[in-house]
Amino acid sequence: MTKLQENKKKTKKSSPQKKNKKSGISLQTAKTLKLFAIIFVVLLLIVIAAAQFGGVTFSTVSDYFYSTISSIGSGEGYPYSMNGIEISDADVTNSDIVLVYDDSVKILDSTAKELSNIAHAYDHPVMHTNSGRILLYDEGGKKFRVQSKSRTLYEKELDFMILTASIGKEGSVAVATRTEGAESMLTVYDKNHEEVFVWTCAKEHIISCDISDNGKLYAVSVLGVKNGSVYSKVHLFNKKSETIEATFEYMDSAISSVQFLSNETLMVLGDNVCEIIKDNEIKEKIDVSVNTPSRLYISDNNTAVLVLSKYSSTTQKIIDVRNKSGAEVFTKEIDGLVKSVSTDGKYVAVLTDSTLQIYNMKGEMCGSASVNTDAEKVIVSGRSTYVYSADKIEKYSSVGDNTEDENK
Repeated sequence: MTKLQENKKKTKKSSPQKKNKKSGISLQTAKTLKLFAIIFVVLLLIVIAAAQFGGVTFSTVSDYFYSTISSIGSGEGYPYSMNGIEISDADVTNSDIVLVYDDSVKILDSTAKELSNIAHAYDHPVMHTNSGRILLYDEGGKKFRVQSKSRTLYEKELDFMILTASIGKEGSVAVATRTEGAESMLTVYDKNHEEVFVWTCAKEHIISCDISDNGKLYAVSVLGVKNGSVYSKVHLFNKKSETIEATFEYMDSAISSVQFLSNETLMVLGDNVCEIIKDNEIKEKIDVSVNTPSRLYISDNNTAVLVLSKYSSTTQKIIDVRNKSGAEVFTKEIDGLVKSVSTDGKYVAVLTDSTLQIYNMKGEMCGSASVNTDAEKVIVSGRSTYVYSADKIEKYSSVGDNTEDENK
């Protein structure tokens, strides 16, 4: 045997492909394992950095890692069939669809792939989402929980019945409950689920509550009766001083919603009131004497969509879009019954009794579609817009007339 033949024989024996095959590991599998190893090391470095400098929580990193693993492969696409009778609410968190069933919370991605399905035992589940976290509470019950899209972060059982609750951008939770010796009580838990604030309301019933983006301010609206007349009050609290910073009183009004647009800007909505409060002062009173308030939607990035009934009409509406400072971005008149609105800060979607209308932030219609009369809710997420109905979720393009069925 010549030297050249011996070298060829040695090279053939040491082929890496042959070794991988012999050991039962394909080249593709080896590449995949290498990719996961790199992702794991990067996430580990992020966790170490978070421990050193703050700003990133372990739950955020672990959820991202879970999402990375879950994103491998895809679902069967939309429309997504379901039994709407079993679902009490639907929303979006970090571009994924959240569905609250009678017994679980299900997360779907943009391909209708099920990312998670986490059971609950709440009789009347109510959901709020903010910056990737999901608050689920049992209205009239005593339990609430905070979860990511992959797992339950924590759950608490309280001593009194829950009236309402909300979750802040940085993870704090405000919960209004009944209480002993007073009419209602507000309790705030920080992102580490530790109790940090308690306020009891002696005579009024807490209707709505919210937390500022930085977690430093709390707002509540309360409802009471004086001399046979209904009144509302909005209180602002400071986390540091634990005292009432400011109070605003509204006679013959029922304030149904208080929601922060930013750290210092609060939007107040009632049956005959709509105001923007900033730095403990009323910045703007939106005229609702002719066009009455109908609904309010505020996105994670603090874009607000206010729906007004034109001349109190049920079929003529006005949408008033505002930024995180409360400044008007655009207004648009809508013909038809407005069932639902949604925004992600880039697009505004309006669902009427027969159409889906999508606008950019210049107020220009950039997408549209005809919808069935059983459509109930719209959810916009970037260039995809979802319409929820009794038995399915359909997906449309946020840009285009959708003359071709986007769901096929």
